Amino acid sequence: MSNPIKIPRSNIINIRDGEYSAVYQNNQEYWAEVKVLIPERYSHADYSSIPAKIKGILSTVGIDQKQNKPVVKNCLYIHGPTGVGKTFIAYSIQLKLASQGLPSAFVETYDLLYQTQNELFQRKADYSIEDAKQYRYHLFLDDFGMDKLTDMNLSLLTKLLDYRYKNCLPTIFTSNFSPSQLIEKGFDDRMISRIVEMSEIIEITGKDKRVS
Repeated sequence: MSNPIKIPRSNIINIRDGEYSAVYQNNQEYWAEVKVLIPERYSHADYSSIPAKIKGILSTVGIDQKQNKPVVKNCLYIHGPTGVGKTFIAYSIQLKLASQGLPSAFVETYDLLYQTQNELFQRKADYSIEDAKQYRYHLFLDDFGMDKLTDMNLSLLTKLLDYRYKNCLPTIFTSNFSPSQLIEKGFDDRMISRIVEMSEIIEITGKDKRVS
């Protein structure tokens, strides 16, 4: 029987609670905990259903990697129109990471900004930009760029991404907008430049599966 393994929990809220890690008997047990955290809508997420072309890109950033190779870009930026399966792919990747014993945390970007603003105005907050910034494992930022771009939101996101960029922390974005479209929306071009530098860019095309 293999020895128990100690892995950080896959829930960024646990950082604030001080529950940095838990003991699991094996990767499968850890995978099962991550699976429970995935919303019901995406509970059928399955890495095997991801197109082979995307899997090839994932191997270049250290996900599903067959050999230990230096990783130049350790982040992903997945973009495409509404309903093409970006979030499904992201959750499938999270489960793949869990099967390898690799920790991750999945947050909605709009909720991260909302929670942070609650904290800034001394209201109850479950977590904040500071918690996400310090999360040293794979951080998923879903629906990046969907929020109204206020000066405060831009400042908070710049602070988060600047830290993760400088410290080479793996980040996986999903967005309805390409990097160039984010600049058109008013995002700082320096921030987008850093996202492009540290990320493999994946464009998902097709029709909205929710209405077709």
